[in-house]
Amino acid sequence: MDYINRLDNYEGTELAAIAQEDQYQLYDEALCIYKKFNENHEAVKVLLYKLNNVRGAQEFAEKINTPEVWTEVGKAQLNENMLKEAIESFIKAQNPSAYMSVINIGQN
Repeated sequence: MDYINRLDNYEGTELAAIAQEDQYQLYDEALCIYKKFNENHEAVKVLLYKLNNVRGAQEFAEKINTPEVWTEVGKAQLNENMLKEAIESFIKAQNPSAYMSVINIGQN
């Protein structure tokens, strides 16, 4: 993927959107492009929903440490019934918006 880092003068977000389409399945390339263009929210979505890598997304969120990335990680963790980790992610995001989902999962 070194070629992605060497390329310049291209519309990164458009190219990454094409790369992550299911017909091409260039998910790692899309992730690399999003990282290069500091599109961290899109990068974490590729990790979570295309590569199914919750652990990698959590590590990425720790490195980036922005509320929108932590919120996306928290949502994915809730979907995986990782309640404790999701609560921690929402606390780091300072985002209480998913409290009803957290309560519902906690009651089950």
